[in-house]
Amino acid sequence: MVAYRLVGLESGAVDTVAHEIHFVLTVSGRPPMAFVAKYGPAAQVIGALGRMFVELRRILTEADTAKAIAAEKVASSHVQKDRWENVVLMQLTTPEGVPYTFSLPPHVAAGIAEQLKTESAKPHPASDWP
Repeated sequence: MVAYRLVGLESGAVDTVAHEIHFVLTVSGRPPMAFVAKYGPAAQVIGALGRMFVELRRILTEADTAKAIAAEKVASSHVQKDRWENVVLMQLTTPEGVPYTFSLPPHVAAGIAEQLKTESAKPHPASDWP
C-alpha cells in the first residue's frame, strides 16, 4: 500500500441534493486528491480521525512538543450575547463561507478578547528585519 503525506484540506462542500460530502485533500508530491463520501463512511472516518487526533495531541502535550498546525483563514466574525443563556456566541466564517460557531462562558470570551487585543498589537517579527 502506498502512503501519501497529507498537506491539507484544499476545499470541501456538502451536496444537499445527493447528501454527500465533497472534499479535496492536498498531498505532498502529487496533484490534489478529490473525495466524495456519504454520511456513513464520512462519520466513520471523521470519528476515527478525531479519536486519533485527540490521542496524538495528548502525546505531544505530555512530551511538551510544539507542532505547527494549519489554520483556517477567517473572512468575517459575528459575536453576540445569547438571549436565553449566559454565554457569548462567536461565529467565525472562512473566505469560502464555512461558518464555525462557538458558545463561550463570559469569562472565557473576555479572556479571548484580551488575548486578541494583546497579540494583534505585537509587531510582526519580520517587520524588524533591516
